[in-house]
Amino acid sequence: MLDAGSIRGGFPADYYARMIPPQDQPLVRAIAAATGTDRYPKIDVELQSGTDKPWTCAFEGSEDRSSLFTTPNPLVAGLAANESYVLYLINARTHRIDEVSISTPAECAASDLANGRLFVATAINVVAIGRSGFLWGSKRVSLDGISMLTYAEGCVRGVGNEPGGNPVKFSVNASSGEAHGGFDFNLAGPE
Repeated sequence: MLDAGSIRGGFPADYYARMIPPQDQPLVRAIAAATGTDRYPKIDVELQSGTDKPWTCAFEGSEDRSSLFTTPNPLVAGLAANESYVLYLINARTHRIDEVSISTPAECAASDLANGRLFVATAINVVAIGRSGFLWGSKRVSLDGISMLTYAEGCVRGVGNEPGGNPVKFSVNASSGEAHGGFDFNLAGPE
């Protein structure tokens, strides 16, 4: 379902989209068991724009660890397929699929509905998506996870985790992606 996972855009959508549950394939299971291998799981996404015919696209990943979400573009669905560390931007009308590479799984998001921006936190940084696609990626602000991402008055704020689970607050300029605070990667100090 759209906007039901860990990444939720909250934007209006001029399309229908859903993840199609995987079909049980006894032959594939039997081959995997006999050879000791397992195929990489895949996600099928069905989309339909207006009265157009529904169409399906496939991605690597598992449905239970992925999120299908709205984006600032009312014709584009987003898919966070965490196994492949990619945010897919899928145009329901043109069938165009753009990829935004992320270094770690997507964890949470915050939206700027008025200005058409979606901010997605990975375990280490924040990326921004606008009506036309990828806008920017921040510097690394966390060592191991980001939570409580919020947006207000031109600023994205969140809490990063440093060793021992200590929370470290950070902020990111929503227009430029310039980040302040977060985990200090210069622990050794000047040489």
